[in-house]
Amino acid sequence: MRMETFRIVSVLVAVPAFLALADLLARTTGLHYLLFPPLATIAYQAFSDPRGRRSRLRCLVLSPVLGAVVGALTVHFFGDTPWSMAGSSLLVVGLMLLLRSEMPPALAVNVLALFIGAGTPWYPAGVFLATAGVALAFWVWRWVGFEAVGRRETTASHP
Repeated sequence: MRMETFRIVSVLVAVPAFLALADLLARTTGLHYLLFPPLATIAYQAFSDPRGRRSRLRCLVLSPVLGAVVGALTVHFFGDTPWSMAGSSLLVVGLMLLLRSEMPPALAVNVLALFIGAGTPWYPAGVFLATAGVALAFWVWRWVGFEAVGRRETTASHP
């Protein structure tokens, strides 16, 4: 199987399967913040571009968690006003630029916290667990599947 075909099939299987697992865990454990809309984008970006810069740990986990922490703290201390929305968004964008960790869904994670009023530590904890799960699933898939297909493809083309 060619690497590109393997990558496309994997995206079609892995992303929905991971989201279904996150939904199941959120429903059965009561940890409702394990499933949040930007998680779908984060998972898609990792699996669709396995060698891209957005598949690094600081993009997959750190940026969304920082977005969630900033959002939760903003809701807790300042509420969900237009000014707090602007300030927290500015802070998250600044952190992403400072860390060279451009992950646009991190900004969505931040805005979502303000939108749903998630001013508790459970929101960043759920984001951490979910994004760490994506990172773990991605790295296992990358090393066991994607890179193995690439090695076979390289070996087959260079006898």
